[in-house]
Amino acid sequence: RVLKYSYSNFDKKSPPVESNDLLIDEDIKKFFSVTHDYVKKYITALEGVKIKEGLKIANEIVEEGNKFFQDSKPWDLKKTNPERCGLVISAVINFLRVIGVVYEPYIPSFSAKLYEILNIKYDTGAEVFLKTLNENNSDYISTLIPKNHPINEPLPLFKESMIDF
Repeated sequence: RVLKYSYSNFDKKSPPVESNDLLIDEDIKKFFSVTHDYVKKYITALEGVKIKEGLKIANEIVEEGNKFFQDSKPWDLKKTNPERCGLVISAVINFLRVIGVVYEPYIPSFSAKLYEILNIKYDTGAEVFLKTLNENNSDYISTLIPKNHPINEPLPLFKESMIDF
């Protein structure tokens, strides 16, 4: 949803927000900090070959992002505080880069589609990305997708299944 929102409301780009501006907002800083803590747990799980636990943590990271997006209500902010709306959308787009990497070992096709929409190169460098994220503080998340970065038209990442049980 956030990619459709950005595509429609920010001229097919990520919002024109500097990474440093994201770090002024306390809610975003907290969101990045919580995400960073989950990523550290995720890395520990995968290094310990705890595959199921890694997937569980990846899902918890997504839940955190959904909660932040819903609680921030960018659709309301667009009318009442457009600058904060841009901050929230930019924060979540940067967060999506993290999601692409943590799901890459489990659903590589999802990550590839997400990278395509985000207009970033898909490669096998998840280990390097995670290592860099792990070695830096949570502020690093704010730098993942630059301001005014062109994004491609968001298409569904999963096909709807019509299986009857």
